[in-house]
Amino acid sequence: MSKIGTLVGSQMYMFFFLSGMGSWFSYEKNKDAVLYWKNRAKRTVVPYLLLSVVAYSILDLCLHHDFIGFILDLICVSFYTKHVGAWYVAVLDALYVIPVITRTVPNKIKKPR
Repeated sequence: MSKIGTLVGSQMYMFFFLSGMGSWFSYEKNKDAVLYWKNRAKRTVVPYLLLSVVAYSILDLCLHHDFIGFILDLICVSFYTKHVGAWYVAVLDALYVIPVITRTVPNKIKKPR
């Protein structure tokens, strides 16, 4: 069982690494934050919403009759509060902010004379 845990853990680290590198190189292409986030939204948010609206409608609305749970699951808040749901979408959203911050914040700070 520990070999399976090691394999799954190493794949998760690889997911984080490749997602971060992909985000960085994607942002470095044109360095326009608005265009970068629009492209990321088209590639991740739109497919996620198409699938999750159907899945969470069945799970939360039809089976549990919980509209608030549906909204929380849909916007990934349930991952942070209950540790359930689409963890990869919540992580990707955070990873998409990092390249923009690491490139714009240092440029805004004045260099000492």
